[in-house]
Amino acid sequence: MESMHAVIGMKKEKDESISILLSKPSIMNEVNRIELPTDISHLVDYRFSESGLGLYTLDSCSNLYHNGGIISNEVSSFTYSHPFVAWIDNSFRLHVMDVLSNETADVRPVEKGSRLVSIAPPKLILQMPRGNLETIHARHDRN
Repeated sequence: MESMHAVIGMKKEKDESISILLSKPSIMNEVNRIELPTDISHLVDYRFSESGLGLYTLDSCSNLYHNGGIISNEVSSFTYSHPFVAWIDNSFRLHVMDVLSNETADVRPVEKGSRLVSIAPPKLILQMPRGNLETIHARHDRN
């Protein structure tokens, strides 16, 4: 599955939002327009979606977005690997969401100051406040 995307244009709108035009290099005639509700200078981190065209962004106000729509606020770090996006909120809870169903797969407390480094489903890698890396497995709620 191809995961490369090209940013082929950006435009600042009158309401200060940013429009980003994304395309897969192999299908340059297929373009998605993503509107971000924040000035591009406030973006802290981003990840491209591997299935379809999409963009996950974290701004300096701790808001996590998918294609410009807010997923969560008060986010300190996040990571994405299809089909999961995971983030740690400012209350030190780890959230794992299945992007295919838009359902939360796991929520659990983590140590204060922990940051998400990577995700390789079902494993998540966190950097602890002391600098060491820890691997945990996402739990899946099965009712």
